[in-house]
Amino acid sequence: MIIFILSSCATPPKERLNTEKINEDFINNSKLKYHYQEEKELENIKLNFIELSPLDRKKVSISVKDQDYKELLFFIAKEAGINIVFEKDIDKYIPKEEKYLTLELKNLTLREALETILGILNLDYEIDNGILKIIATQERFFHLDFLPYLRSSKFDLGGDVLGSQTNRQTTQDNEEIITPLKGNIETSGKINDQHLDIYALLEKNIKNLLSKEGKYTLNRYSGTLYVKDRCKNVKNIEKFINFLKEKYQKQVLIEAKILEVNLNKSSKLGINWDLILKNDLKDTAYISNRSSFLWDNSETFLINFKVEPYFNSILNAISKQGTLKIISNPRIRVMHGQPALIGVGKSISYIREVDRETTAYEGVTTVETTVDTSAVFDGLLFEVTPFINNDNTITLHIVPIKSDVIELKNVKFEDYEITLPQINLRETSTVIRTKENDLIVISGLIMNKKSEINYNVPKISKIPIIGNIFKSKEKEDEKVELIILLKTKII
Repeated sequence: MIIFILSSCATPPKERLNTEKINEDFINNSKLKYHYQEEKELENIKLNFIELSPLDRKKVSISVKDQDYKELLFFIAKEAGINIVFEKDIDKYIPKEEKYLTLELKNLTLREALETILGILNLDYEIDNGILKIIATQERFFHLDFLPYLRSSKFDLGGDVLGSQTNRQTTQDNEEIITPLKGNIETSGKINDQHLDIYALLEKNIKNLLSKEGKYTLNRYSGTLYVKDRCKNVKNIEKFINFLKEKYQKQVLIEAKILEVNLNKSSKLGINWDLILKNDLKDTAYISNRSSFLWDNSETFLINFKVEPYFNSILNAISKQGTLKIISNPRIRVMHGQPALIGVGKSISYIREVDRETTAYEGVTTVETTVDTSAVFDGLLFEVTPFINNDNTITLHIVPIKSDVIELKNVKFEDYEITLPQINLRETSTVIRTKENDLIVISGLIMNKKSEINYNVPKISKIPIIGNIFKSKEKEDEKVELIILLKTKII
């Protein structure tokens, strides 16, 4: 009995608490888990402390009449708890009648009040090691990063169309007569170097922005500018330089497709763009601007696309009116106001002149022959200069020149011969204003292209005399149109 009673009254052994399991259950609870994760995230946040200047910690209201400006500045420095010094001879920069101020400022920070007062007086301030320094003049160095050299563009198109320059006759009395047959159509142009010389433009404007006491030093080769003048003038020069940098350091990405189309018989008058826009591109594009050249079928226009891709849509539509041949597919970046030149083709040399000089001396005759050669270009030259306007539209100056060497004919003169090249030339010049994502189309540059096709039966046609029966020649006249597609984007 005693043993039974003692065993029943004995305290059961205590279970060890599993704290890890309790913590896990605590965290896995949906609400508690959210707060736990939130606290963990807060622990990982790094706080950035910003040290406020004494001028930004306190706000003041100031109402004075005919108060000396120095007294006002002493008051601001005292409220901020900082020392103040004035530039030597600062009073000479301020007219006597402007030294006494009447103003009322309400609930401004000390910095805002300071800048307001100094702005009235055309002064500025610097803070160095906790000392407020009031200054009337300022020195600044600017790094310009402009090109130290000029890239200009010049073009000459057209010329003497009736040969009047060489149509001259000489009478027996050595009088030169020029026939009345004349004709000249020529277009020439050149980008003014003064507009491209950014340093000359900068220097001219700096002189206008400086005061009589101001001075500057400009180094084109290192691209640095030193200026010392009244604070307001230096700030205006800084604004002007920032404006120039923003303007002239912009670039234009130009994508181009330059192609020739061997026109079908139904398109001998040129690509019918109205038909393309009406049928192939009726839901994706429309013409926003259109202008013609001197001849009927040549024109430049802008096509606005609603969807991409632009080039593929146009190429697929053009291929229905002829056989495409892509001459060049350039993609270049060009800075504002800087010309870019694209050339695709080859230079062909020919004999231009043969000069023979005969010398006889003591019965010995010597002949000295001098051969003068020249070259013609067979291919495409394409010049484009972009100008970015303030509204982010782009003005493009475009000059494409396409030359095709048809024949190099050798002409004999006595016992020597020279070469006379025959060239088909297509050229134009245009200035167009466009927006980003517009497609520029230059078309209508058409020429007649003659080709000769040889047909023959292999091996048999090489047999002398009999082989002529198994070969033939066929001449074809084709209409070939040069088309230039351009798309621009500001980057």
